[in-house]
Amino acid sequence: MKLTLQYSHHSHDESEVIDDPSATKAIELFDSFNWDSESNKANELKKCSPTLMVELSANNFIWVSSYSEDGIIKFVSNCKFPGIVKAWFGFSEKEGIVDLDSNELTPINARKALEYFLNGSHEELRCVY
Repeated sequence: MKLTLQYSHHSHDESEVIDDPSATKAIELFDSFNWDSESNKANELKKCSPTLMVELSANNFIWVSSYSEDGIIKFVSNCKFPGIVKAWFGFSEKEGIVDLDSNELTPINARKALEYFLNGSHEELRCVY
């Protein structure tokens, strides 16, 4: 597992890699990260939105990135994992890479998405997006 944090003062190609990552550590980092402050700094600095990413492999990851709009914190997120996907215009299903994204998750739903991804609860994860 690779766990990275990107702060508002970073450029887009900079991030901090967390040593000894675990699912518990990822949730603890999400909970302790100052999303409000970092999102407000991002608005001022115009550099980078604060982001937490968990990567299990190239096509098995989740990232959540916060932004502040009228003083309200929201999250943009993308998640990919192996699973059943629609094929032939939705008439059939096959094994593939599930690709989920959202532009307006609440902080609660961003945390749920991270937790469901880490627990492998893919059906619940689909419902959050």
